[in-house]
Amino acid sequence: MKTLVLAFIGDDEPGLVHALAEVLSDHGGNWETSQMGCLGHLFAGTLQVSVDAERADALVEDFRGLDGMLQVTVRAMSVHAPEVVHETDSTFTLDIDGGDHPGIVEAIAAALARPRVNVRRFSSCLREDAEGQRTFHVTALLAAQADLDLDELGDDLRALADDLRVGLTLGLPARR
Repeated sequence: MKTLVLAFIGDDEPGLVHALAEVLSDHGGNWETSQMGCLGHLFAGTLQVSVDAERADALVEDFRGLDGMLQVTVRAMSVHAPEVVHETDSTFTLDIDGGDHPGIVEAIAAALARPRVNVRRFSSCLREDAEGQRTFHVTALLAAQADLDLDELGDDLRALADDLRVGLTLGLPARR
């Protein structure tokens, strides 16, 4: 079996998920993991599939043939790729909530990159509060090497959140 990861984007319209599923089914592939949704008037996402190795090239060609409906990029997963998160790593969550303004994600991402915290999952959205103000929300799953001082990281992130005028909640792992 060969594992492929697709990234795709297209104008939002009915039938896009079916088009991906139909191509995969035509090649006897298996739909494994996906994340997709609407961003404005566009539909975008990622999809992990597996297929018999001898059918992979034809499957990739047919996925790319969806151009016009969806722009699709396909990448094969390497069986020799190093695992980013190790069993000894600490995983934790990060939630941000506050008034929308430029620079929030860049500042938080920079603070996470310095101690080499890995972003495993990241989602954000804009909402309108009761007073009609735009608020920005982030939910992230993060991983750090077990030797990173998470208390210190938490203090740094909370101080940064105060500077950015946003709320920040960390779901840190229980101490061992």
